[in-house]
Amino acid sequence: MMPLPGEVITEVDALTLLGAEDVFPIGAGGIEGGEGSVTLCVEGDKAEEIFELVEKVKEKKDRN
Repeated sequence: MMPLPGEVITEVDALTLLGAEDVFPIGAGGIEGGEGSVTLCVEGDKAEEIFELVEKVKEKKDRN
């Protein structure tokens, strides 16, 4: 294993960078392929825009 330089950006950090005023985890885990999933609560004026962006990313992932 080789160490790599860089900055860790969590899901909470990423959504905050996209403009969310407040983000906090409300659930984690899963079954039947959902292991490692995270459910986040996003609050703020841009919450709807951020939700739409996340949905677009999920659609792209499903196509690959």
